[in-house]
Amino acid sequence: IRELLQGHPQLFSAMSCCCMCMGGEPFRAPQTAKKDGTTLCELVITHTDRAHEMLGLKPMDYTPLQLVPEGNGGTCCCYVHIPEGFDAIVTKFGAETNGGVPWEPGFHTFSPFHKVAYLVNKSLVVFDTPVKDCKSADNITVNVDVLIVFKVVDSGKFVYNLGPEKLDGLMRAQQEENLRALASSVNHDQIFELQGRGCEDIVKDMNEKLEGPYGVRVLHFTVKNVRLPG
Repeated sequence: IRELLQGHPQLFSAMSCCCMCMGGEPFRAPQTAKKDGTTLCELVITHTDRAHEMLGLKPMDYTPLQLVPEGNGGTCCCYVHIPEGFDAIVTKFGAETNGGVPWEPGFHTFSPFHKVAYLVNKSLVVFDTPVKDCKSADNITVNVDVLIVFKVVDSGKFVYNLGPEKLDGLMRAQQEENLRALASSVNHDQIFELQGRGCEDIVKDMNEKLEGPYGVRVLHFTVKNVRLPG
């Protein structure tokens, strides 16, 4: 095979480039500041084919929602592979392709003028952060942990209208607002009744704010743990 490739210098160069793209560390350290609990981030990876290594992982304790490949098949080969579990936002000369519709997983023909700008994680994501110092109806301070399960359902809206860092901020703000309202609805001796509760009204409220404009759908909002001070 090597002799065959050496007889075609352009193809040999292309394949060598592909091999180089696949070496080394799979990602660069996130630029987002680490926060309490889950921290959503954008992650720069060396190549599209390294994306599957990020699924289900928390590199450096971050949760990557959006990947930016430094290399893809367009610079080296005539095709690109979009990994399972991701949508791809592909550009050509910096402009969106396919009418702005994300490319689905699988193999696609690809020219050197194309670029995989973003890979968007389409898996279910667990957002787990504590909310401290909520006040009960009788003015007792409590701490509440909650689990939010969500997924990106419109990759284009998510990438161009929001992004991981802003979603992280929105999630924390809405989580805190809803939990403080929930805690203030009961006295402190009833606060443990909140534990394990699934809050359908909160899910509906969050989706009205997130799904239409930003392409993010919340599936579950569950109180995981409640703690009284001391």
